[in-house]
Amino acid sequence: MKKRSEIKTSIISLLTNLGLTVVKIMGSLISNSTTLLADGINSLSDSLNSLISIFSFYYASRPADEKHPYGHERMETIGGLIVVLIMGYLGIDLLRKSIVLLFNPSSIHFDVSILFILILSIVLKIILTIYLNYQSKKLNSEIIKANAMDAFFDIFMSCLVLIAMLLEHNFGWKLDAYFSLFLSLVIIWSAMNMIRSFVNDLLGHRPDQQLLDVIDQLLSQDKRILGYHDLLVHQYGKNRIYASVDVELDDRLSLNEAHDIIDSIESQLLEKENVRLSIHLDPVNFEDQQLLESEELIGNYLKQHYPNADFHDLRRINNHGLRFDLVLDGGDETLLSKIHLELIELLNSHDIHLELEVILDDHQILPND
Repeated sequence: MKKRSEIKTSIISLLTNLGLTVVKIMGSLISNSTTLLADGINSLSDSLNSLISIFSFYYASRPADEKHPYGHERMETIGGLIVVLIMGYLGIDLLRKSIVLLFNPSSIHFDVSILFILILSIVLKIILTIYLNYQSKKLNSEIIKANAMDAFFDIFMSCLVLIAMLLEHNFGWKLDAYFSLFLSLVIIWSAMNMIRSFVNDLLGHRPDQQLLDVIDQLLSQDKRILGYHDLLVHQYGKNRIYASVDVELDDRLSLNEAHDIIDSIESQLLEKENVRLSIHLDPVNFEDQQLLESEELIGNYLKQHYPNADFHDLRRINNHGLRFDLVLDGGDETLLSKIHLELIELLNSHDIHLELEVILDDHQILPND
């Protein structure tokens, strides 16, 4: 249903832009306006963007298959990136033409029909921009948002053409090139910002804090969960999110009890946020006094000397050693070795003579500073 609405929105945008393309290019031939010609070419590119959007939405709606087990929703991000790359290219091309026009200015032919074309274009684009903005928020679609921004710049461009024409007709001021130059820089700047956003989506970025808060609330509300760590979130499109986390439970719980706790949290998160969570169980031993003493010593030492570090998953190894994961922001191997030696000395000073293995853990989502 969502994809159908996105495709319908793009078709409306396509038909609007095709109509404006024909009208603007005809108007530019009559008026000899470089800015109006650029405006018409920009509307043609908007039509291409709408076609790209339609294809992206169609492809992204395909179900997961053997080669793409996480679905195809990232095609929306790729489509959005193509749209803003085209927008950036047109901005650069308009910049080039504007610079040429600065040194070789030409007059804009004033005609009432051109005024009608510009006013019609502005009105239609205002309606289209409002519609696209509404749909982008309703459908949570970045590619429609990119098209909405492009439509907004069309309004801006048409207004500048109208102002340039009126100023030249009434005062003889030839500002067409200056307006085009200004608009080209705005388009390039906006395209660069959106390119950065789409590239971040493809590379992977920190999840929304709201989602992390929901996960934290679910994991904290059950008092049988003693703690959690190694939270990872992978996003394959706006509506396909996978996550994994390690939770600590009392090892005296039965397997059935532990499974029920984990299964309940996974089901709640899927229902609330449509996130597919996979939970790994870390048992906590409350009967091994030496292990509990070691945990307290290590925790206090890190808190006092390395407040930005953390540790988890302390367990015995074959009854003659200890192992735990040490969380260091940035994954500093040199610092890891230093802390490792210091902790061995600390445990030995308290008559805890066990082999100590420390594993660097820099993969979990760390909190904001």
